[in-house]
Amino acid sequence: MIRLFQILIPVAHLVLIFLDFIILGGLFVLASILTMDVPDLGIYLFYENGLTRIAPVLIIMMFGWYFEDLYSRIYIYSRIYLAQQVLVVVGATLLAQSLIYYVAPASALEPSTAFLAMGMIVVVFPLWRLFYSSFLLERTAESILVVGHSPVVHEMVEHLQKQPELNLRILGY
Repeated sequence: MIRLFQILIPVAHLVLIFLDFIILGGLFVLASILTMDVPDLGIYLFYENGLTRIAPVLIIMMFGWYFEDLYSRIYIYSRIYLAQQVLVVVGATLLAQSLIYYVAPASALEPSTAFLAMGMIVVVFPLWRLFYSSFLLERTAESILVVGHSPVVHEMVEHLQKQPELNLRILGY
């Protein structure tokens, strides 16, 4: 757990937020490379305002994941619900992108790039979250040793075992 602004945040949540940001950014850059005739990626990102076009969409998507509770409930219980959450965020992001395009067309991501990136996100992001939920989450679990043998201890252990999103591994009691 890391203390940030007097709030305890599990390390697994911070790692997930960072990796989501990297993966989403990489997918947007890859979509930009595939849809645009860019001889040099650095020129597009830094001199043709590629970063300033990608950044708002990326930030909107990260807030969308947050508002869909994809960072409070890390463990995936239902694949269908995960797909629904991803599609809701992608739809909201496309609506926000269209609003940006309407207000300031020069600062918006190209429509072909946006649609290709969203298509890749719809495929890659659920697979990534399932991989993280099933393999990486259990490897980063924090270990807890519970001392005692009272009914309260048994109840606490059962409660912790029913909530895998807390990312706690009980060694024994």
